[in-house]
Parts: sequence; C-alpha cells; structure tokens
Amino acid sequence: MVQQSKTHPLTEIVQLPNPVIDDKWSVGAKGIENIDDIIPYIQTHKVDALMHRNEHGVMWCTEKWKRVTNWCLEQNIPVLSFDFGYFDHYNHFMVDYYQPNCVSSIYKDWDNSSIPSTAQWDSALPSVRQYRAKFLTSLVRAKNDPPIKFLKGHPYVVIWTQWTTDLIRHCFYENGSPISQFKWLNMLIERVKQAGLVPVIKLSPVVPTKQFLEMQHSAVCILGRRKHMVELPAGKFINNPNARLIANAERHIICCSSVSNELVLAQAKVTAMGRSWFDNLGIFHEPKTWDDVLNYTPPNSENVSKWINWQMDHQCLKDNAVDKITETIKRATSK
Repeated sequence: MVQQSKTHPLTEIVQLPNPVIDDKWSVGAKGIENIDDIIPYIQTHKVDALMHRNEHGVMWCTEKWKRVTNWCLEQNIPVLSFDFGYFDHYNHFMVDYYQPNCVSSIYKDWDNSSIPSTAQWDSALPSVRQYRAKFLTSLVRAKNDPPIKFLKGHPYVVIWTQWTTDLIRHCFYENGSPISQFKWLNMLIERVKQAGLVPVIKLSPVVPTKQFLEMQHSAVCILGRRKHMVELPAGKFINNPNARLIANAERHIICCSSVSNELVLAQAKVTAMGRSWFDNLGIFHEPKTWDDVLNYTPPNSENVSKWINWQMDHQCLKDNAVDKITETIKRATSK
C-alpha cells in the first residue's frame, strides 16, 4: 500500500484508468512528500482523487493541508484519508473521505441517519467476526480466571499509552501545544490516586519501555512484552494482558488508542481525551477539563452501535485496499 514516515505523512495522487471496465478500477498512485507540490501536480495531470495517510483522520490536518483539501474539493476532486483498521487494527486498513476543512464523512453519515443503530455483526467481514469472537472468548476466560495477583482486592483504573499524545484534545493543551505523554500520565496517576483507586499503566508493545523508567514506582506498569522486563525492572508482565485488565478494571482512560475497539466490544467504561472520528458522538466519556476526567457519562448505546457499523463499513483487509479506495471515491463523488 503506502509506507508512512514518522516525520511526515505521505500523500498519494490516485489516478484511475478511463474507461472503467466491469466496475473494477486498478489504482495508480504517485507519492508526494512535499505538500507544496500537490496543487501544481494536479493542475498538470489527470487526477481522480488525493489520498492522505492520517492518524485517526485528524493528526496531520494542518492549516496548509486544509487549504489543499478545500482547493481539491472546489475542483470536484475527492480527498481521502486512510489509516489502519479499527477492528484487528494492523491487519486491516480503513478508508474515509474528507468534507471541507478535513472533516470526516462520519459526521455527514451521522447527520443523515444512514447508519443502522444496531450492530450489524452478521454483515461484518469474516476476519472481523473472527477477531471479535476470539477477543470475546478471551474476555470470558479472563473474567472466570482468578484476579491478577498483585491487583487483587484493589479497584484500579487502566491508563492505556500510545506512541504520542499529539492527538490530545485542545482543551488539554499547555501553552498552545499538546502535553507530553509523561505529563499526561503523571497528572492522571495523581488524580486516580486521589480518588482512592490504583493507577495501572498499560505500556505499548511497540513504544520503547525504557522511556517509562520514571513511572515504574508511581503506578503499576504492565509491560507490552516479556523482554521489556530488562528495560523496566519494576514492570509486570502478564499473559493475555488486555483481556485480563479489561475484565476487572473499574475504568479505562485513553487518548485515542487503538485498544478502544476492545473496550467497545467489552462494553467497558472509557474516558477518551484525544481527537478521532469519535469526537462528540456519544461513544465515550469525553471530558473537557481535568476535574471531569474521572466523572462518567454513560455512552448512548445506539450511537455505539452506529460507531461499530461505520467503522466496519470503512475497513478492509490490506489485500483488498484497492477495492475499498475505489469504493470510497465513488462515495465521495456521489454525495
């Protein structure tokens, strides 16, 4: 598909052969690293769509990117965003299209009530159904297993880390910029302890664990991989960590971690502090202040089902990315 550098989102120009044969398009793509080169390229080439690699549909929507997006839409050129899939994250892609100012199509679909309000699992991809069944089986087993030994008898809140807090909502910015992951964690640890609960930090299997050395004595740190015990001696490793933590936790706090799909499947209590497609849709508790973080607004169950359906409808196995891209271009151009 497309490789993503950590410093700059790669943009793809999508050109579809004309005429379309049997409604099956093959996508030709040109990678462009410099955003300033996009409009000049489009002005001199036939372009059917512009596609943007973006975390949660919002991370790299800079003012300059919004201007490019709006210019393309004025020329009737759809602008797509893609990321890894919601369910079974790294084995799938998801594809969406932007409205003006890089607003996701989810808000258009939501307002038009075009999304079923009960979860349509029977219509899901077989890979997604298998993923869901495997997780729910794991969750049932975790609920029947003895509690995690070192957390037994202690009500706890799981704080799920991710590779960056750049997606933290603007109301939690400090001096006009996102707070660091470490400050975010420290502030949450303090509030969880003040509430008489035990803070548990679930570390990512892909983020270097040694970055969390300063945290290991202020909260229970659950390692992403056994080998990380070398880097974080006070950290704990448990088998099947996600399901076991989810099974018995009082609450969960995320920025906008991909683990939220498992939390949705488990119907867990979730506080989400980041920006994503779920913003203001009644999927999670979304505090606006630090004092509201440990309060809880129950989600709207119909909205959660709509969220599940929308995500399932926008993801595909990686091998089927071309079909999903062309399907999304059709959606964008038929709106």
